[in-house]
Amino acid sequence: MFNRLFTTFLELTGKACGSLKYALDIFNNELVSVDTVIFNYIGENNHNKNNIYKSVANCYSILNLIGNGDEIELSIKPSQFNYNTTLIEHIARDVNIKRSVLWIDAEEYDQAEKQFKLALDLSSFLSLGSNSKPPNSIGLCLQLIDANCMVYAKKCFDANIRVRLCKGAYGLDERNKRYLWERAGIIVEMHNEYKKDLLEIATIRDIDLSMLALENELPLQILYGYHEKLIDYPYITKVYLPFGTHWWPYIKRRIKEKF
Repeated sequence: MFNRLFTTFLELTGKACGSLKYALDIFNNELVSVDTVIFNYIGENNHNKNNIYKSVANCYSILNLIGNGDEIELSIKPSQFNYNTTLIEHIARDVNIKRSVLWIDAEEYDQAEKQFKLALDLSSFLSLGSNSKPPNSIGLCLQLIDANCMVYAKKCFDANIRVRLCKGAYGLDERNKRYLWERAGIIVEMHNEYKKDLLEIATIRDIDLSMLALENELPLQILYGYHEKLIDYPYITKVYLPFGTHWWPYIKRRIKEKF
């Protein structure tokens, strides 16, 4: 009962959607003018097979929409699939066939190395049997709070992997903020040297990261519910649309970010 009520509350506040049907209604009615929508099924740390396959089913429900002239990308958390590489490879292959992007979303930041290695493995898997460079259909979310963020970013650029750069949903004092924005600036400079369209910036309210994106003509990824404030951003804006009823890990990260 409480879970149902809280899911309804999330729907009303616009920070997360409930069912897939509710998310699709938003996509078809509210986001028709948005360049790109990134669907993200909420849920982490699945060990139960039924929950894992439910995650797979939700991914394919979104994948089936791609190819109808709509710009759709997919964001997953590896622990939704209990890091089952085979399942994730199947999803990555089908996303690549549809010329879309599969984003490996951030979880707790102590999982960053594991997620980075997964992104590299997926990129290698997709380039098997091909003499060309790895496709850029894999993206990785990097949190600036991670000490290895700059190392991961360079290796992603080398492997033709997209990077979504975010602060990380953790409170920071002003000194640490300045340090992280310096780190973000270095990553942007590194990206510009590669002369590839691989870097995007994800922000909700952070003016420093937003200005960094604006100054460097980088795409912004905006959380649904905040996108209307930045819809006039002069470069590509992508709306990040989370949905699902496994709301607690998601809302806990938002609380950490706010406080």
